[in-house]
Amino acid sequence: MREVFDVTAGAEMICEEEQSKKNNWHDQLLPSKIKNLKFSSEVEIAYSKTTEQKLVFENCIFDTISIKNEHAAHMKEIRFINCQINAIRFFQSDITIVIGSSSVQSFVLDYCHIPKLRIESSEVKSISLASSSKADAVLIINDSCVTKFTCLDAAVDTLELHSSHIEFLHINAPIRSLDIKEGAVLERFFIDNKEGLKRFLKTLQNRQKALRGGTVSQKVVELKHQHQIMIAAYDQYADENRFQEMDLCLVRLRKINCRSNSLSTNDPLKKLGYLIESFVLGKMFGWGVQIVNSLITSAVIIIAFACIYFQALISSYNRF
Repeated sequence: MREVFDVTAGAEMICEEEQSKKNNWHDQLLPSKIKNLKFSSEVEIAYSKTTEQKLVFENCIFDTISIKNEHAAHMKEIRFINCQINAIRFFQSDITIVIGSSSVQSFVLDYCHIPKLRIESSEVKSISLASSSKADAVLIINDSCVTKFTCLDAAVDTLELHSSHIEFLHINAPIRSLDIKEGAVLERFFIDNKEGLKRFLKTLQNRQKALRGGTVSQKVVELKHQHQIMIAAYDQYADENRFQEMDLCLVRLRKINCRSNSLSTNDPLKKLGYLIESFVLGKMFGWGVQIVNSLITSAVIIIAFACIYFQALISSYNRF
């Protein structure tokens, strides 16, 4: 077997067929782009440097690649392009990560602070941020698919989906900014605690307030995303047998549907009808899950019967 660092001499293919379980790249000056590597065992990059600040793996096949970058301060970005990898493991890293047109079974960030994680046109079965890791921005774009995204004891400032799909998002801390663009799907999410879920849903309300001055198309897209998230929240509450929260989700879904229908029509009578429907189902009744709804319902009923009684009194007085 040739030494791993032969790639610096221009070798394009290094096949590992020995019985050793791990190959280490220690203290080696790697080229900025490494192509057509194939290893059936674990490859570890530790304390390595590149000729540039960016390291690119292209058309590579790895079983496991482990990257320890705590001492490679000058390396700012690492890319995996057209690669097939069973497992990627980052430990104590603070570099931008790009996965493009690749297939990854497991991707783990441990004790990392990642400025940006970009997944583009790729399929990743599992992403895990653990052990106090943090990602400033996670972008999942261009028809990418993530089966499971787990953030436990970790933080994500911004999660952006664009024409991509996350089947399951599991977090125990709120995401500061969730941006679901047109064509994106967040199928289901789970947040470990009740307060965390409230804060997560609060971000949706803040986004809606920010779009009040936006175009009709922006508002329609935003409402579609809120509908999608409320469905996911309803499913989570159902799993936890939290029936009051389930009803609150149904109230919110009615409001979203009414507003979406109102934005999609130019008929003023239909707009008025949707406005009345939103008030009646959202503010008055709403399945009685909020105190304010009960107060509004009581006030409306009292005023309605007062008007009827007053009209009957006037009619009776005029008769005499």
